[in-house]
Amino acid sequence: MFNIAINKEYKNKLRTAWMDVKKAFDSIDHEYLLHCIDCLNIAPWIYKFMEESTKRWKITLFAKNNLILKKRVSRGVLQDDSLSPLLFVVCMDPLSKCLNAKFPMVQIPIDIEECYSTNHLLFIDDLKLLAEDESTLGKMLEETMEFCEMVNLEINPKKSATNAASLKTEVMKLDDKSSYRYIGITEDCNSDPLQGVKDMVTKEIIRRANELSKTKSSGKNMIKAINEYFLLPCLGGIRLFLRKYKNTDL
Repeated sequence: MFNIAINKEYKNKLRTAWMDVKKAFDSIDHEYLLHCIDCLNIAPWIYKFMEESTKRWKITLFAKNNLILKKRVSRGVLQDDSLSPLLFVVCMDPLSKCLNAKFPMVQIPIDIEECYSTNHLLFIDDLKLLAEDESTLGKMLEETMEFCEMVNLEINPKKSATNAASLKTEVMKLDDKSSYRYIGITEDCNSDPLQGVKDMVTKEIIRRANELSKTKSSGKNMIKAINEYFLLPCLGGIRLFLRKYKNTDL
């Protein structure tokens, strides 16, 4: 929602770079991970727990109840582990703080006295850089590349993109006919969700509403079904159509 709201505030004219980290979860250096955890000033036992846990991470493969491979995980965080996304965010947090400290922000007002400011959006390994001009965006790209190289992460230029046509970079350049899928929503080069996405959301909303209308649920169960089956899954899609956001939304 912040993604859509910020771009609408700037009339979808922000210079943008969508960055994809190659094999993100598999590339994290354990020494760097532990250093990031240590910098959080958390309870010593949590650091000790993570230190001992990383030493014990391993992969075992079986075929017909026979062990065929047993290998220690020396890099990266475990796939499909509930803790892994949080650990990856901890590793990316220094980049987030660096970008906010060094480069100008874009803002969206929340109320008369408060506004939300940022120059990037980071959801696990989905990074989106935002700037008002191509020069600033270019410097942010350089900073991001340097950070990733320093911590042994690699940006995948074939799956990354920018709408800044004049930048000298390996990432793909988006034009008026191009699009990029960011966090499940396909955007055009100006970060505006494609009409096809809006049509799909509309169709899904109507389908779910029709299904609920055919049930003979009691009032209580109907309200519960609306909240859990209809509103919650469709809420993000409904916000695609909003032109203005209230402070309660943000």
